[in-house]
Amino acid sequence: MRRSHPLQTIMRFSGGWSVEDDRSESVAGLFGAVPSGTGGLVSGDITALTGNAKYTGVALGKVAYRNDLLTGEFKADIEITARYASNSDIGTIDGLITGFEVNGQTPDWSISLGSVPLNSEGEFGDNELNADLKTIWNVGRESADLGGTFAGRLYKKEPADTGIPGIAVGSFNATFRNIGRMAGGFGAATPN
Repeated sequence: MRRSHPLQTIMRFSGGWSVEDDRSESVAGLFGAVPSGTGGLVSGDITALTGNAKYTGVALGKVAYRNDLLTGEFKADIEITARYASNSDIGTIDGLITGFEVNGQTPDWSISLGSVPLNSEGEFGDNELNADLKTIWNVGRESADLGGTFAGRLYKKEPADTGIPGIAVGSFNATFRNIGRMAGGFGAATPN
């Protein structure tokens, strides 16, 4: 059994969940994921950063997957990479969600989070209705087409922190053909 991750304390869900699993379609939706207990916004502090930073943490949410009748809450591991640029671009964010646990089962799933731009306020991605699709749900060796979005924001661990932001918080959604829907939130941090 996986231990609780301390980063779960930086996420709280506002709004609520919507889950439906029946013979016609599977649906899961998240209304909102917001941070709590961070050191504050990065507001323009990242424009001069270069290099890469890794953030690791947890993803939590709801899933409806018809083939294996896996419906309910999930917990998974997330790794996010920020690639800070040295030119007029601020950088990009991408990642991978693995190690899923659903109702005591461990399905062979992963979610690839495609590269999205990072802005000077530390925001990345887009979860709006017409946003470009950036997530791919992999089931074993089988991958679905692009079928979801992700978005979030970088935060400082402490108010006085400078340099690379230490926390990434956000939300994502993914689909697997017409049989799987997933939505959740994530919190991740740099090692130090």
